[in-house]
Order: sequence, then structure tokens, then C-alpha cells
Amino acid sequence: MGAQGDVARTVCRHCGQGCRSPVELAAASDLICLCVVGDADVEELAHGDNGLLAGAKPNSVIAVHSTVHPNTCRELAKKAAARGVSVIDAPVSGGGDAAAEGRLLVMVGGDRDVVEQCRPVFETYAAAVVHLGDVGSGQTTKLLNNLLFTANLATAATTLALGQALGVSPMASPRSFPVVAETVSRSAPLGVPGSRPARRPGGRAAAERCPAGGRPGRTSVCPTRRGARRR
Repeated sequence: MGAQGDVARTVCRHCGQGCRSPVELAAASDLICLCVVGDADVEELAHGDNGLLAGAKPNSVIAVHSTVHPNTCRELAKKAAARGVSVIDAPVSGGGDAAAEGRLLVMVGGDRDVVEQCRPVFETYAAAVVHLGDVGSGQTTKLLNNLLFTANLATAATTLALGQALGVSPMASPRSFPVVAETVSRSAPLGVPGSRPARRPGGRAAAERCPAGGRPGRTSVCPTRRGARRR
């Protein structure tokens, strides 16, 4: 199972139990946190005879940490409500290092009481949990955040290319790059150089930050479906 299996084994070793399917996981859970790649993954895990909604208990909560379309969460919330299940959208920002260190930002949309119910769990891997409005508000905010990040990334790339064209190579010169990266005009993309080796420790390290406070049997994982893979 590769990375999925590594994360699942870490959770089970610290404080969890394994589940063979999404429906089994839902039946054993009060709070189900999804952090998968995209809309299709969320829908695949949620729906069908073997999906989360088929097994979710009344008054349980599904929190969508994935970055997906706001309407995906709104539609899921409508279908879940018919079963007495709450859905909140709770996309995260910060990357793998922040996940490993428990300092993610969680942008949440949904019923305020449900959000507060989930807050203690979110705070095991997040430094800030911000309630932004109804279901879909968290995803809308995350997409706006991604838009700004992408614009900053493009501007940073253009700035570095212009510097090279003018005879200054910020990436090649240890003297000039800090001038660009550390002044008042600095941006986050400049702090993540592409020459750094790719590392994705977030899933396993975050798993070790057990939401159940180290009590066995309180956290369940299902590594057998695409929903268990890390971003």
C-alpha cells in the first residue's frame, strides 16, 4: 500500500484501529476527516453502498479537509442531512511541514455548533481554526488563497527572470537572493526554493499527533481505498 499503508500503520500503532472499507470506518466514527486529492475522490468515498454515508451514524460529522469545489461540499451536506449527519468543509493550508508540526490553518464552513464540536480535534494538527460561514465558505476562502499564492508565484518567477536578464542572478548569488527574499516585498514562494529535495513527512507525522489523546481504539483508518493517499 506504499505511503497509504505507512500512515495507516502509524495511526494504528499509536491510537487507532483499522477498517476494511469506508462504510465500516463511518460506522465506527463520530467524526470522519477526509483529506484526499479532489472532488472525484470525495464523492467516491462518500457515496454508494460501501460509502461513508451508508455507514455514518446519526449526529456524526464529516469534515472535508480536501481542497474541492464549494458545491461538492454543499451537495454532500444536503445528502448527509437526510441521514442526520453533518458536513463541514475544512480545507487546510500550510503544507507538509506545518502538518508535521501541528501548525496548519483550517478554514471552516458549516454550522457553528458543529464546528466548535470538531475544534478540539482540528487543534491537534492546526494552529488556527477559523469559522468563515456556511458550508462552502471554507472552500471559497481556500480557492481565493490559492489564487493569491499562484499570483505571487508567477510574480516571483518573473522577478527572478528579470533579475537574471539585468545581470543579477538571485538564485545563483548568496548575496542577492536574501535581498529579494527578506525585504518588505518578500513573498512565500521565495521561501520554498525548488532545489530543495522533495519531502512529504506530513501524513505520518500528523498521524502521530493522535486526536484521541493516545487512547487506543478511538481513531479508525481505512487505507484500502484511494481516500487514504496523501497529497
